[in-house]
Amino acid sequence: MKYLAIVLILLAGPVRSDRVVPIPDGMTAFWSFNAKTELEIKAFEAAKAYLKNQNEDLNKYYLAENYLDVTTGLYRFYIKHSSTYRISKNEIDESYKNGVIYYDIKKNKIVKFERK
Repeated sequence: MKYLAIVLILLAGPVRSDRVVPIPDGMTAFWSFNAKTELEIKAFEAAKAYLKNQNEDLNKYYLAENYLDVTTGLYRFYIKHSSTYRISKNEIDESYKNGVIYYDIKKNKIVKFERK
């Protein structure tokens, strides 16, 4: 009985912990994006605030691409949720959270989120 209790205590830690997903090739962890220009910094801060307002964990997102569309004046962040790359079928697939965040440089705010 004593050994059973010890085994259950040792197994309780890994069961409750979040699974660490390695960063896929060609992507950046969203939280570690290194904005270099003032525009990138403003757009990134607005995107982070948008995700936090949606009660999302920034550590669960990868940045697939980001760029400024000069014709529309929108800065785009294409993000992917970590569950898109799940290894176990026991993990909930939240790939519906993948999408593009659009930041309008003239209005200085997030204008839309488009699911992909």
